[in-house]
Amino acid sequence: MSDTFLLRYPIDDTDAECAWLRVDATAAAHGPAGRGAFADAAVAAAGARVIWILPGDVVALAQPQLPPKSGKRLATLVPFALEDQLAADFDTLHFATGRQAEDGTVETALIDRATLEVGLATLTAHALAPVAAYGALQVTPCIPATTVLLIEGMRIHVRAADGAAYCTDLIPGRSTRQCLSLELTEQGPCVLYTTSASFYAREGVASPDDALPEGCVYVGGGPQLLEFGPLQKYAEVALRQPPVNLLQGSYTPSGQAAAGWARWRVAAFVLLACVLLNVLASGVDLVLAHRQSARLDTALHAAYAQALPAADPARMPAPRLVVEARVRRLMGAGHDGLIGALEALGSAVVATPGATVKSIQYHDGAMEAIITAADLATLNQLQQAVGPAARLAGVSTPDAQHAEGRLEINGGAP
Repeated sequence: MSDTFLLRYPIDDTDAECAWLRVDATAAAHGPAGRGAFADAAVAAAGARVIWILPGDVVALAQPQLPPKSGKRLATLVPFALEDQLAADFDTLHFATGRQAEDGTVETALIDRATLEVGLATLTAHALAPVAAYGALQVTPCIPATTVLLIEGMRIHVRAADGAAYCTDLIPGRSTRQCLSLELTEQGPCVLYTTSASFYAREGVASPDDALPEGCVYVGGGPQLLEFGPLQKYAEVALRQPPVNLLQGSYTPSGQAAAGWARWRVAAFVLLACVLLNVLASGVDLVLAHRQSARLDTALHAAYAQALPAADPARMPAPRLVVEARVRRLMGAGHDGLIGALEALGSAVVATPGATVKSIQYHDGAMEAIITAADLATLNQLQQAVGPAARLAGVSTPDAQHAEGRLEINGGAP
């Protein structure tokens, strides 16, 4: 859809309900602007995206300053930032916000909720579904350091050089200069957008310069006469530099939400399928693990009851806990107790000539070794070589050339 249909509603014309202009992607008009009933507008808008242009005096513009990086809180903070500047209760207003600038300011457009809702209902009833809505003042061009005047019907939209924006009524029988004499006092370059018929009929002056506020000069040498009317200039701004869209929040077009969902629908379904598959696999693993654990507990109970047939089943300890505790003790003994004790004993035997290991036993974290030596002094030397974890007991001397003792080593090597 490359065409855009600008719909101006309401308008200052008792003989027509709305005005419209159809443009292409470059904002070039397909033909003259049209005026008439909504039914005619609906036919002319077929196949194009609709942009609704509201009167400039029903949409107010503001730039409240908020804390930097307010992010998603903009819509919540803006009404409170403007509360002191509003004459109406902000609960009756709709606040449309743009992105926050680096200085903290937020471009904001305000409109009465009832006005917006009534207008949307009217357009919907005539099969016109706008994708965006702007106040006429929003789509009036803004040129730095230049005063911009745009005349539409009996209103003139003003974009002052200092950034101020407002609209005022043109009084019949008075020139543009006379109507703006109390509103605009600054001097400098000025651009005036109007139509040739409207300009010369209203001004009635010999020189076009007489239409400008006192002290202003035309940029380009004279007024900018719009062949297709103000909608031509509105289209250029709306397509090239779109302002804040009034249709946001609860007024976001359903078509845009549906289009956004359509773009992400496949990816969302794939993600959801992956999550469900992962949950299903985890659930299956958990069930299998639970069943395996139950079978192991049953086997342990059977083995425990077989080993101790006289044991009271009600007072029988949990076999799994007993086995796990035993395994932990054995693992600890294997890595610290038995191996450490053997290492300490081996090192002591090497360092004690004449000492021989006759036998070794290991149980309950302690090792017992029967040692033979040439005399009692050699046994004592071996005990000292092992360290404080060793204790010599059961020493005997069969004859003057032999001594035998039981060396007990508790825990691992020191």
